Amino acid sequence: RRNLGLWLYNAWAWSVFHVISAALWAGVMVWPGKAGRWRMAHGCARALLALVGATPRIVHAERLRGQRQPVVVVANHSSFLDTVLLAALVPWPGAFVAMRELGMQRLYARIGAVFVERADVAGSVRDATRIAELLRSGTSLIVFPEGRLGVVGGELLPFHGGAFAAAVTAGAAILPVTLIG
Repeated sequence: RRNLGLWLYNAWAWSVFHVISAALWAGVMVWPGKAGRWRMAHGCARALLALVGATPRIVHAERLRGQRQPVVVVANHSSFLDTVLLAALVPWPGAFVAMRELGMQRLYARIGAVFVERADVAGSVRDATRIAELLRSGTSLIVFPEGRLGVVGGELLPFHGGAFAAAVTAGAAILPVTLIG
């Protein structure tokens, strides 16, 4: 009985994820303006969490809402749903910083994601300069400084310093976020 309930819940959650993802993809591809596309992604992420029964708890939410902009949100990365969670909880438009080899770049770019090179040092330097310029122009960033998905339930991977260097260069605040669960 327990396995059947778990199987049914997983089937429901995946179905909801795919329906909302398809709607988001369609909307983001035609919606004009990055801010509107971010609001659409924010709303879809919140709807997804609500429909699957996820109730994230934010400790010190006032720090998130009252933050001057631009800001660099740095969070650990332990789940494929971390981006959904942060898209749902960050109340203002932000650009996710993602590795260039990530799939679905067209969708993420339309929402405002910035892709960075990890393997090529010269490319990494160019990307760091571009990210600092984004911050100076007022765009907030959402970064997973581990650089990739960590081991679930494991320890943090070493942080890459690019997000922190860009924040210092641009004079932007750093907002640390810990994702648990």
